[in-house]
Amino acid sequence: MSIRVLIILSFFLLTISCKSDQSKGEVVMAEFLEGDWQVIKATRNNRPALSLENAEFYITKDSFSTNFLPDTMPHPYSFDGKTLKLISDTPSEFEVRRKIADTLTLTTIIKNFEFVFEIVPKPKEEDDF
Repeated sequence: MSIRVLIILSFFLLTISCKSDQSKGEVVMAEFLEGDWQVIKATRNNRPALSLENAEFYITKDSFSTNFLPDTMPHPYSFDGKTLKLISDTPSEFEVRRKIADTLTLTTIIKNFEFVFEIVPKPKEEDDF
């Protein structure tokens, strides 16, 4: 019986440690946020949200906006290295994590749905002369 308890306990601890490792990410410097970002992968409650894969985020040092919410106006925000908080009539929060060098993950709750956005810098358009 003690072996069974040991196996169950080991499995439980392994599950918890793997889950916490996935949620961690590098702290992001505020300067790194600035720019136009495009969504390459989006989920709603852990299910693919294909309609959001063309969404974009626009972040300057002073404002945050996106093209997928009804309110597309830029809003001021605060950022502490982990959480981006919109300062507006309907405040929102995005947990920000760096996945790899140029890829961020934004997580938020909208109308009781968890959304996770994997974003990369939007390629700059070249001018045709």
